[in-house]
Amino acid sequence: MDENNQEIGPVSLENLKAFRLAGVIKDHTLVRSENGGAWTTCVSVVGTVETPPAHSQSPAMAKVSEAVEQAKGVWLNLLSNPVGGLSPAFQQLGEKRAGEVGAVFMAAYAIIYMILVYMTKTFGLMRPDDFGGFIKLFFTVLACQSAWPAAMIIVRLLNRREGSIGGEVFVAGTISLVGAAALLLISVLGFGNIEVLLAILLVSICVVVLQVYVGLTRISGLDERIGTFMVPVVLVGACWIGKIIFMAAYGNQLGQMITQGVGDSLKGALLQ
Repeated sequence: MDENNQEIGPVSLENLKAFRLAGVIKDHTLVRSENGGAWTTCVSVVGTVETPPAHSQSPAMAKVSEAVEQAKGVWLNLLSNPVGGLSPAFQQLGEKRAGEVGAVFMAAYAIIYMILVYMTKTFGLMRPDDFGGFIKLFFTVLACQSAWPAAMIIVRLLNRREGSIGGEVFVAGTISLVGAAALLLISVLGFGNIEVLLAILLVSICVVVLQVYVGLTRISGLDERIGTFMVPVVLVGACWIGKIIFMAAYGNQLGQMITQGVGDSLKGALLQ
């Protein structure tokens, strides 16, 4: 039961311990069995959870560390239940903490993408030549990820719903988890098996569609009927915003690559 005396769950014992370790719930938080029964305190179920000793650090770093710990407490549950676990996790975290966790997930996606760019041949085509290029690509990936909450916020405002920015950032973060999982699978399997690649993309798209729907209807407050029609609007809007961001960063470079490729093809044809 949360601070507003609203029942949240069900939550597995492992996730309950993770929530307690992250500070999302307290020892005195009331819990009970999924099958009902009397309410009891969290400490009587999971025992005393020792939190890591606090280190002297700046307020900003302390906030980042707290957000990372909270993300660690929910990411496994979201990976195993990326759709059904979305709304309960948001309610458990609250708007502010959910937004921070979503931001951590989006940053994790960007970090995973950069690692794959440098460590695998599959994504090596995007590998920058210098540190400046690394920074540019990293922040471009982050900016493209921000297209998801931006599209959801626009849709919510157009439908005159209150919702919360933290909720949209949280949903975008869970979408990033799906994207990171897909990137890791593609990096391992490569582009050789087109059927497997299409299957991964199809599953990822289906999960993202469901996540956007849950985010719009259960977090942003849209009516289910309206939310159904707004899902493709969010998908198209996020892709369009992401394309604008990517082209603003790499449009000239991409144009030069295309021009060079066309020129090389024409030269080869003339020589033949």
